[in-house]
Amino acid sequence: MTQWRAEGYTWRAIAACADDAWGTDSHGNQLFGEDLCLESARLLGENPNADPWN
Repeated sequence: MTQWRAEGYTWRAIAACADDAWGTDSHGNQLFGEDLCLESARLLGENPNADPWN
């Protein structure tokens, strides 16, 4: 999950990376990317509203 924690990535880019890595079929859906970031932040005990998550 943390491999995508890079400044400048959009939620769409996160979703597209997940599609490539995991074979999901979100077509770069922004909501899917946002959900991935929210859950990743939660699992790591970080604030999802703070950089680099938002």
